[in-house]
Amino acid sequence: MIITERKPIEQDVEVAVECDRCEKRYDKNKDLCDFEEVLRLDFTAGYTSAFGDGYRIQCDLCSDCLHQLISGYCRKSEY
Repeated sequence: MIITERKPIEQDVEVAVECDRCEKRYDKNKDLCDFEEVLRLDFTAGYTSAFGDGYRIQCDLCSDCLHQLISGYCRKSEY
């Protein structure tokens, strides 16, 4: 007879994020609202991409930095 027991699976859990532009750190337990506002870009660049075909692109931007970078180009409306 095989005897089994259930063991918890260890996995990485995000506890903080750092903006790649301003390097400000947002702790999940202290700054939950700001932590959740960080925009995470994570994609693979395609053929003819300015980033280079097949490269994985990753970037985390806080809402202040994102606003500074794109506010002149985005459309803003209320729901």
